This record gives sequence, structure tokens and C-alpha cells, in this order.
Amino acid sequence: MSVKYRVVTIFLSVLCLVLVVNLIRSSLRLGSKGDILSETENKMDDIRQKRDDLIRKLAGVKSSVFMEKQAREKLNLSKKGEIVLIMPQISPITTPTPIPPDTRPNIQKWADVFLKIEE
Repeated sequence: MSVKYRVVTIFLSVLCLVLVVNLIRSSLRLGSKGDILSETENKMDDIRQKRDDLIRKLAGVKSSVFMEKQAREKLNLSKKGEIVLIMPQISPITTPTPIPPDTRPNIQKWADVFLKIEE
């Protein structure tokens, strides 16, 4: 009976060990699934925010005020009786590029003047 008892004990021990390992693996997978779920929920919130912003922009674009402003600015249209002034573009003031100072010794400068030696 002792051999049979040992075999049953070993079998139950191995079975318990396999069950514990599977339980640990399942709990680890469940934790990673929770991370994936929270990440997906954050992405979904961002997408909802973008969608709401686009809906607001669309409502603004469909308004008559926006259409009138675009017609005035881009198509150069005006209402009856309005005077349109077109101002020329003001170009930025350009500054001349400075000439770097000559750092050669004076003796070499004089030699270049009299002997016409150029580098």
C-alpha cells in the first residue's frame, strides 16, 4: 500500500504544481490585458476629443460669418458700397553682410601691397 500511496501522492503533487503554474500564467495574462484595455481606453478618449474638436470646427466653417470672411479675404469680394484698399506688401529691411576683418600681421599686409603677393 505504501507504493500505491506514494504514486498517488506524487501524481497529486504534480497535478497541483501544474494547476498553480497555469493559475500564475493566467493571472499574468489578465494583468497584461488590463494594461492593454486601459491603453485602448486612453486612445479612445483622445479620438473622441479630436472628433469633438472637428465637429466644432465644422460648425464654424458652415456658418455664414465664416463664408463671408473667406469670400472677402480670398476672393477679394466686397459688399455694395464698400471701398476696398489693397496695401502693398512691406518687405523686410535687409542688412549688408559685414566684411570680416583682416587678421594678418601689418608687415604681411605691406608686403602684399608692395610685392603684390597674394594668398
